[in-house]
Amino acid sequence: MLGVFFFVLSAFAVQANAATTLEIGTKEALIKFQKDMQNQVIPADTNVNLTADIDLGGTEWTPIHVSSDDIVLFYKGVFDGRGHTISGLKITKAAIGSDNSFAYSGFIAGLSSYASVMNLTLDGSVDVTLDGQFSGVCTGAICAFNLGNITNCTNLCDVKMTFKGTLTQTYSNVTTGGVAGENGPGIIAGCVNKGTVSSTSTLETEFLFTGGILGKTNNSYGKIFGCSNSGSVTAFGYAGGIAGMSVCSLSHCANSGDIESTPGASFDFAAGGICGYASSPSGSFATGCLNEGNIKSKIAGGIVGEAAGIVANCTNRGEISGHWTGGIVGRINKYDKANSVTNSMNTATVSCDAGGNAGGIAGRVESGDNTISNCGYGVDLVSGDIACGFVYSGSSVKTDVKSFDNTLLKENAVSTVLLTFTPQIMRLTPGAKGKFELMVNGTPATNETMTKYGIKVTEKVPRGGAFASIDNFINGSVGVIAIAEGDAEKVIELTSKYTDFATFGSSGAATKDTDPMASTLQVEVREKSKPVTPSGSGSSGGGCSAGFAAL
Repeated sequence: MLGVFFFVLSAFAVQANAATTLEIGTKEALIKFQKDMQNQVIPADTNVNLTADIDLGGTEWTPIHVSSDDIVLFYKGVFDGRGHTISGLKITKAAIGSDNSFAYSGFIAGLSSYASVMNLTLDGSVDVTLDGQFSGVCTGAICAFNLGNITNCTNLCDVKMTFKGTLTQTYSNVTTGGVAGENGPGIIAGCVNKGTVSSTSTLETEFLFTGGILGKTNNSYGKIFGCSNSGSVTAFGYAGGIAGMSVCSLSHCANSGDIESTPGASFDFAAGGICGYASSPSGSFATGCLNEGNIKSKIAGGIVGEAAGIVANCTNRGEISGHWTGGIVGRINKYDKANSVTNSMNTATVSCDAGGNAGGIAGRVESGDNTISNCGYGVDLVSGDIACGFVYSGSSVKTDVKSFDNTLLKENAVSTVLLTFTPQIMRLTPGAKGKFELMVNGTPATNETMTKYGIKVTEKVPRGGAFASIDNFINGSVGVIAIAEGDAEKVIELTSKYTDFATFGSSGAATKDTDPMASTLQVEVREKSKPVTPSGSGSSGGGCSAGFAAL
């Protein structure tokens, strides 16, 4: 089993540029910032710190972007919500260039490679209908197209895309997500979607992607991790609780929303609790993920609907129904390298219609070097008590893929442990005290749960002791005492366990250790905030942190 502390971005740890920083705390100032950015009154790399919650009151919002010669250019700054909420957001229109090439709908049209948005909550609605010819359509509440970083953001908006147009290029996409529409080589980390996400299209194409966090990732260098979705996702096209389609790593994510994909006349779309369709050139794409939502589609899987790559240390607890259905993967497809499902388990019912294939782990495994190993599933959860509904020649199901009493499996087996810290970034004034609370699978950690899951956390590299005193773990938490203005961090390593299903049984759960993973706790010590600086008269400073610990 794999656990995770996902890393975060800090607004102060590294000064990435000397761009102007605006402190914004009113509706009027926020609207002025958007207009000034669009009209090039202020530079594209202008940073923003929110100083208060802002209610837009249902005023139509134009996505943040730069308009140059009627071409939509992306934001290049750092937008830090500082834990505040922008409510009353209303988006019904896209930012579209004069040539109608791409349509971007969201609070921000697009983030450039060095841009970021962080620590922001959005509430309102995104309901966009488009008709016309486009090279691509991207819709996401936080950001339509991401090339930068989106971290620690929450979307409460319902997001709906209705596409009635046509696409002008062979591989053009319509992508819809609760946080972002499409992600390139960017990072989306620690983000949450609680709104419903839906998309419909009068155009039938295989490039329709909808997800609770994002519609699609198009670059294997991107990273999606530590994200969760609880909103329902319904789509004509590929659908996933985290991503509709991904070619990059999706790690340590969780979904509890119901996911449903409607098939087309020419395309058998897929749906998964984490990802609808996953094809990773680098191999691994779904690691340490958990699904608790019900999945319904012609091709349906608890973690991935249709997969070409590696699924590891994942758990499904949601009911699966469709034609080709599996507790972990609906269909393992052919690819130019070995595909596998390993160290995973399913504890929910899997069913298929007449002529279909259903399996406790996978519904259908195509020919090729495909392997399923060290997996467990509940007995009597699938007709015939079979691990895989259909397996072509060349692929294999190892002897350590077994069925067990489902209660025993639920209570004693471990495949996925999701570990997070609350808060993800701590901000204190000098002399103040704080505490990072460790959460295990969404509940406060105790000595008992730490022992049960074999979680061991040890200090690796202490830094910044002059600014804050950061304790070691005591009863699942870390204490902090702020000393002086500055930034402190502590890098830790985590090791946890997963079940060895070859020896698992009534006598107990034999386990294996994961490889250690690293994460960074970050603390910012600052004097109390100064009065709000009106938009347009910003001060110098600010920047984006790059304090990463790779997973």
